[in-house]
Amino acid sequence: MAKGSAWKLALIKGKMKKNLRGAGFEASSVLKSTEKAANSALLIQERCNACHGRTVRDVLGSMLNSGNRYRTADLKYDLKHGRLQALPSGSSAGALPVGRIREDAPCAGKPLPPASTTEFLRFLQCQLRFETKHHTGKDIKLADKDAEAMLPQVETFITPNLGNTERWVPYHTVLGVHEFFFSAVDSFQEGLE
Repeated sequence: MAKGSAWKLALIKGKMKKNLRGAGFEASSVLKSTEKAANSALLIQERCNACHGRTVRDVLGSMLNSGNRYRTADLKYDLKHGRLQALPSGSSAGALPVGRIREDAPCAGKPLPPASTTEFLRFLQCQLRFETKHHTGKDIKLADKDAEAMLPQVETFITPNLGNTERWVPYHTVLGVHEFFFSAVDSFQEGLE
């Protein structure tokens, strides 16, 4: 092992000990996925299943199924919410818990239908109409009748992502908060001149 690599490994182990201090488990503790994890959202279930039977030392900093590094904060979160249990060093985690049966998506395994630029432009028109209504309260009609016909599907796609979490981000941000900020700055500067 190269001198630099040994130094980095020692640094990581030191940080791990510091981060785990007072957490109620050791770096050699074995993690067990629980039934609560098996019935959680699929991403959380996969993350906890990837930790099952491995030690804390093995999972911290590693890339799990989601493609993100598993951090100490993630581990503490999963332990706090009962999705993982920390067993004593050398313990067996046993078999993975079985969760509820999830139905396949209606189109699972089927090829995607062909898409066209025209269809995408109609989708963008619907997004702009929805965004306008969401931010200004004004509902505009679209000139493209096929885009109007697509609107109910676009609304069904967007609506679950609105509310307190605000996870909806339109493909174009014509009416986003940054654009409103810049237009307010422009108006302010015009008033000074």
